[in-house]
Amino acid sequence: MAIPSSESSSVLRLTLLAVMVITLFAALFARLWFLQVMAGDRYVELADSNRLRTVITEAPRGEILASDGQELVRNRPALTISADRQVLLDATGAPIDEEAERVIERLAVLLELDVEEGLDRLPRQRRRPSWSRSRSISV
Repeated sequence: MAIPSSESSSVLRLTLLAVMVITLFAALFARLWFLQVMAGDRYVELADSNRLRTVITEAPRGEILASDGQELVRNRPALTISADRQVLLDATGAPIDEEAERVIERLAVLLELDVEEGLDRLPRQRRRPSWSRSRSISV
């Protein structure tokens, strides 16, 4: 029994479409495998190096000069180290895991504090947003 030409062209089209879909999925999976397995270490390095951020903030005032043009006040850089107590410590105040313990010890060394004193300095709760502390001004 011979297949009519219109049915054979439909079967050919469906076969071609199926081959194209399978090829596209194979290419997609190959690329995902490459990104995860072959290039994964590179992206881990990029993510780790993305943790430090330098923010330069201009002073809210201008230069303060004497009448002869000599600078009276200078700006100085200030460094801020921040850590989230909820990420590092459990409810009892003990480090969550070994990595959290290493982070706490490293912070203590950087800040030249004892570990216990450093734990005491971590804020116990998150600060309220600054807008909630602003006072109302009636117009």
